[in-house]
Parts: sequence; structure tokens; C-alpha cells
Amino acid sequence: MALPKPINCQQVTLLAWLIGAASVLAIGAGSFASSLRQIKRTRLPVSDAWLHELT
Repeated sequence: MALPKPINCQQVTLLAWLIGAASVLAIGAGSFASSLRQIKRTRLPVSDAWLHELT
């Protein structure tokens, strides 16, 4: 009976890091999109006085 190949720890570590980094990016993107939708939903129109000040 042949012994199984040893696990390459460097590849396992790299794969775990990549999965973790992708997860953090996906959660961050989802959170950003959610916050942006909430801000757009609850925003108030700019008053005429402020528009006059800005221009």
C-alpha cells in the first residue's frame, strides 16, 4: 500500500489567505452597497439657499 502524498502547507496557507481576503472584500462591498442605498433612500433635497451659495 502506497503512502498518500504529504500536504503542501504553503499551498493550503495561500488558499486560506485568498479565501479570507475575497471574503473580506465581498463583505465590504456588500456593506458599502447597503450603506449607499440607505443614504440615497433617506437623503433630503438641497435647499434653494444652499444651491445659491454653492453657485
